Amino acid sequence: ATRHFVIYSDSLGRFTGDFDYLRYIYTYMVYSKRGNTLYISGEKLPEDSMKITVQGNEKWSALPCLFDQVTPLTEALAGYYDYATPGDLIKAHDRFATFSTNKRWEGNLTALRPGEGYLFRRMAPGAVTIPFYLQSGSNAPRRTPANNAQPSVFSNPQAATNMTMIAMINDGMSATASLNDVNDVLKVYVGDELAAVATPLTIDDETYYFLTIQCDQLGALHFEMDGQTLVPENGTINYLSDSHAGSLEAPITLRPTDEIGVYKVFENNHVIIIRNNEKYDVTGKKL
Repeated sequence: ATRHFVIYSDSLGRFTGDFDYLRYIYTYMVYSKRGNTLYISGEKLPEDSMKITVQGNEKWSALPCLFDQVTPLTEALAGYYDYATPGDLIKAHDRFATFSTNKRWEGNLTALRPGEGYLFRRMAPGAVTIPFYLQSGSNAPRRTPANNAQPSVFSNPQAATNMTMIAMINDGMSATASLNDVNDVLKVYVGDELAAVATPLTIDDETYYFLTIQCDQLGALHFEMDGQTLVPENGTINYLSDSHAGSLEAPITLRPTDEIGVYKVFENNHVIIIRNNEKYDVTGKKL
């Protein structure tokens, strides 16, 4: 919980700190020296309490999963749909989704899972209370199996924070020669630490990478694919917890390079070298 914590005391045989009980409207982080299973006891919430208020104006709000089974994101957030605006974002520790201009949730977070906590960023002003419907409730939408709730391709449980990014690769080649192969993965490092791994995600015939970068150290982001370095065309991006970069309309564009500041593009059926924002042909002649 924000600004509050408890710690287990061996001498007292109990947790001590500045809060006494867990509240369902918050999410919590747990640190354990050894792997363990945490069991939470309590009474089942009545349906009229199944609601969470999220703040507006691009602020992050805790959004715990109040369901007792995996629930597709579109159904879990059905009560928010009429308030959603493009750019709204929900993220887990290793996945996220954003609300598009086509009024769909897009991303690699496809379902809410019991026992997981989420952060929600509402772009528009004003707070909104999101109702969650029990499966047996009279107002519940029809729930379909969440078979598309695939596990993340990468997770770093040792990292306490993350940032999110929507990226696209522009290698200057045709689609058949592109780096955006279905088997390719995009990796992100902060220093020597692997902080994110993402596979291509096709949305409206465009290929994106939804990156949840999990790290606790400061530094520039380093992008790699198949051992090749990629660089953001608009300059270096530093890790900043709970920040977000890129959108479906204006993703962070990555280009292959053999050295920082140098990359190739395919222009008018010719390969052009870009170095320090200047154009050169393959012989090194400035254009």
